[in-house]
Amino acid sequence: LGTFSIRSGLLAPVHSSATDDTRGRFLWRFFLLITGISMNLFYQMKQEASVRRTYKKEMVVARSTLVHLRHSARAQPRPVMLCYGRI
Repeated sequence: LGTFSIRSGLLAPVHSSATDDTRGRFLWRFFLLITGISMNLFYQMKQEASVRRTYKKEMVVARSTLVHLRHSARAQPRPVMLCYGRI
């Protein structure tokens, strides 16, 4: 199962597709198309993951800020109304 076989002293391709220019061009175009689609999908997935990470970080910051605000609201003394008898 070699790539080449010897015919009359010259190296010749075993597969007919190696000598067929049209098929070779088709295979290159197909390879480039699949590679391009794969790279495009990979880029989109990376972008979505980045957006998810950013959103997650923002939600953590918002949640911690909300907890802090609630805590500080409870910690402040509330005004007390004092009544000294009836008016």
